[in-house]
Amino acid sequence: MHREAVPEDVPGLLERLGEVPDPRDPRGVRHALVVVLALSAWAVLAGATPCWRSASGSPTLRPLS
Repeated sequence: MHREAVPEDVPGLLERLGEVPDPRDPRGVRHALVVVLALSAWAVLAGATPCWRSASGSPTLRPLS
């Protein structure tokens, strides 16, 4: 029998994002990876679209290759 999950049992988004290893060179890091990932996730949840998707419909931008 499974019991219902309570908030204390379920890790939060920031806790999970904090577990992601940072592959960046430390010399150029200005912001913690968890902050970058969290802001990206919140932007997507708010309706943001990827920059390459937005550029694909732009008449003034063309592919680099």
